[in-house]
Amino acid sequence: MEESSEISLKGILVCLMIIMGIFYVLISIFSASLVLAIVGTALVCWGVIVPYVTRIEHMPLALLNAAAISATRNIERTLEEANLANKGRYLPPNSMRDSESSIVVIPEKPGQRLPKPEYVIEEKLLPPNKDFLFVTPPGLELSKLFEKELGVSFTQTDLDFVQQNLPKLLVKKMGLAERAGMRIQGNTAVLKLKGNVFKSVCLDTRKLPRTHDQVGCLLSSAVACVLAKASGKIVTIQKDELSDDGKITRIEYRIEDE
Repeated sequence: MEESSEISLKGILVCLMIIMGIFYVLISIFSASLVLAIVGTALVCWGVIVPYVTRIEHMPLALLNAAAISATRNIERTLEEANLANKGRYLPPNSMRDSESSIVVIPEKPGQRLPKPEYVIEEKLLPPNKDFLFVTPPGLELSKLFEKELGVSFTQTDLDFVQQNLPKLLVKKMGLAERAGMRIQGNTAVLKLKGNVFKSVCLDTRKLPRTHDQVGCLLSSAVACVLAKASGKIVTIQKDELSDDGKITRIEYRIEDE
C-alpha cells in the first residue's frame, strides 16, 4: 500500500513539472522571454525523464511525448527567430563559468571562435556582439542523471571511461535500451542502441529540422553533454540515424578542439 502511495505521489509530481513547464513555454511565446522558455523547457525535459527512470508505468506515453515535443518546438522557434544555420557546438567545461553545466553554442558563421567563458552562462542567451546563440541542451538533465547513477561527474573522467561505462549504464542500470555499444576512435564517437525507450520522443524531434540537425533530441543531446565534459573538447552531433526497421539508433559525434 505504501509503495502504491509513493508511486502515485511521484506521478503527481511529474505531472506538475510537465504542466508548469508547458505553462512557462506558453508564457514565453507571448512575452518573448527566452529565460522563461529555457526554464519551461528544462522542467518539461526533466518531467519526461523521471517516469522512465522511476518506472511510473501508468504515466501515458502519449502525454510524455506531447510534453517533450512542446519543449523541442520552443527550441525550434528560438532557432528560427535567430536564423542561424550552423551546427550547435557543445562546449567543454573550460569554456564555461559553471563547469558542471552544459550549453550549446550556435555560431553565426562556420569556424567562428567561441565566446569568452564570462559570457557563457545559462541565463544570458546572447553575448554582447550577438554572433552566437546559446541554447540549453534538451538532454542536460538526463546527462546529470547519468552522473548521479554513476556517482561521478564526467568532468572527472575521460573518454575511455565513457566508452566502457555509458552502454552498461543505459542497459543494465537504467533500462533505457535493450542493447548499447559505443566506439570512440580519434575524433569520432559512435553510439548504437537497440530498443531506445526515447525513440518516440526522438522521432518527433526529427520533424523539427533545425532542432534535430543543430541541437539534437533528448538522448543524443544528453550523450553530447557527457562527451564534452569527459573530453574537455567541443562536441557536435554529426548524424542521428534510425534503421529501416526502426529498431536500431545510430548517433555519430565529432570531438575536436576549437
